[in-house]
Amino acid sequence: MITPSPEQDLVLKRLITDTSEQKPRFDWRQSLNGYEDKQPEARIVSAKGEKDFDLGEVAEAVGIALTNLLLAREETDIFT
Repeated sequence: MITPSPEQDLVLKRLITDTSEQKPRFDWRQSLNGYEDKQPEARIVSAKGEKDFDLGEVAEAVGIALTNLLLAREETDIFT
């Protein structure tokens, strides 16, 4: 188990606020390899309204969070 340090927490906080142009980028949506076509017919209801469930949007959100975490841990092999 990896134990986060206060230094890693500060780096992660900075990375979260950095713009995406300042970080490595990967097309997480493309990595679904056709699974996006098989997404459930579901609707998302939020304070902003109602919309179709988008598996690609979920992949992007999780991928960006994972990228930030691995950068904070100074990992070099992020996108494999």
